[in-house]
Amino acid sequence: REGHANKVRFQPYVCYTYAKYEHLASPMTVSHAGVNVLLNAHNAKVSLDWENRPVYRNGSDPELLLQTRKNAYTLQLQIAI
Repeated sequence: REGHANKVRFQPYVCYTYAKYEHLASPMTVSHAGVNVLLNAHNAKVSLDWENRPVYRNGSDPELLLQTRKNAYTLQLQIAI
């Protein structure tokens, strides 16, 4: 399997979360999408993630209302030692 040691592999992913919480006026949704880049026979991994999440504001007590949505980007590096 020596030929696979230096092969770069891409692992795309998506994630969608739907949740109903007591103090939210409407259901909450959070989306993620990204890609893992596996390097050096999986001894190293670079991940890029995009997240779209809700931001809430006070509404009629005790409920929170959706005000807007925000994006976040995360870049990670993992190395096996």
